[in-house]
Amino acid sequence: MNKKLLLVIVLVLILGAVLTFFASLRKPTSLEKTATYKIENIPYNYGSTGCCYCAAIMAMMEHKGITKNKIQDYWLNLKDKNYYQDNAIFYRLLKKYSIEDKFKMAYFPHGTKDITFKDIYSANLTDYSKQIQLLKSQEEALPLLKKLISNNFPVGVWVEDNPQITSDEVQDDTFILVYGHDEANVYFWTLPGVKSSWSTSEFVSRWRLQENNFPFPVIPGRYTMVWLEK
Repeated sequence: MNKKLLLVIVLVLILGAVLTFFASLRKPTSLEKTATYKIENIPYNYGSTGCCYCAAIMAMMEHKGITKNKIQDYWLNLKDKNYYQDNAIFYRLLKKYSIEDKFKMAYFPHGTKDITFKDIYSANLTDYSKQIQLLKSQEEALPLLKKLISNNFPVGVWVEDNPQITSDEVQDDTFILVYGHDEANVYFWTLPGVKSSWSTSEFVSRWRLQENNFPFPVIPGRYTMVWLEK
């Protein structure tokens, strides 16, 4: 082996060692840091209510530290005020438990039939402009969901039934509580109190809102997500 070839090999080895060293010092990106995360011990104890949105919100309330007595009172008030007829009651009741400023929602406007429900939100939340986030593109939705989960916020989302899949727990359009994700899957709770998961692609395909489906304030648009900040 001639000296020039030997010198090239030595330089390549040195360069490789240097690059490896600096790569070990590089801080992981936010996406890498949130690649896998699960919120443990989610108190999804309210599936027996039969109300998917109620169950998700009450689990978030308990996760936030609100007592079970207050959560039970919340549920009794929802039933008493007939939440099916008066969807704004979900937001009005937040004030009673001093969490109206913690409620956050994000969604992608619903195309030609977008309904922002700004009057309902602004009348019952502390600051509409800070608490309701309109996504500028569909591509913002999944990264935001993963960021929230990685920051220990369980997130309620609306998903649709896939009639071609008859073996999973979701056999109807419903509101689920997402508590984890990894590179391949999204993990969630659903009624009546079952843990489940979908591939990320399956989840995104069902995380939407059909043009004429449930146009009311708890599900205002595509990729709706709801969470309670601490």
